[in-house]
Amino acid sequence: MKMYRPIYSKCVLLLIAILSITACSVQKTGSPAEFEALTNKVVNGDTLRIEMDAAYPLNTYASQQVIQQLMRNTGDTANRIDLTGDGHFLEIHPDMVKANLPFFGERRQGAGYNNPQDSGINFEQAPEDYLYTVDNEAYKYEIEFDANDKTENYDVDVVVFANGKATVYVRSTTRTVMQYQGRVVSTNDSKE
Repeated sequence: MKMYRPIYSKCVLLLIAILSITACSVQKTGSPAEFEALTNKVVNGDTLRIEMDAAYPLNTYASQQVIQQLMRNTGDTANRIDLTGDGHFLEIHPDMVKANLPFFGERRQGAGYNNPQDSGINFEQAPEDYLYTVDNEAYKYEIEFDANDKTENYDVDVVVFANGKATVYVRSTTRTVMQYQGRVVSTNDSKE
């Protein structure tokens, strides 16, 4: 039995080394051609339209319990809500940003739950503090901007990958953080 211990130890060390190397590597999220097409869109200032597929609200434990009961047998959970086909979107252009996003989190202050026009995250304006950065290693762009509506301010962070997937984070002055997953679509093919 002691004869197998050195072999077992070496196999475990080799496995740990392989996992460490692969965990530290940068995973590319698309092909070079896809990244070049995305780069042309972002650098040329074309409109990026992201249609949302899922929402991930950040709720307290008490709210999660209530939402979980309300969403029983719907296929959704308090932590992930399917938005596929609902028409929710974010359009980004250096001169104009437009959003129609649902909100499933908690309001920290202020009103608006009784007004269906005010319950989501909606804005259409010139972005404030628009900034984009490129990650050539991972084939992605990070876009940041600020927006507001009549009653609150939004800090929006968008990560767009070369394969067309996107993650959107929206922080508000009066609501909990929302995360959305979506995909970049052609502005010619989209519909509101």
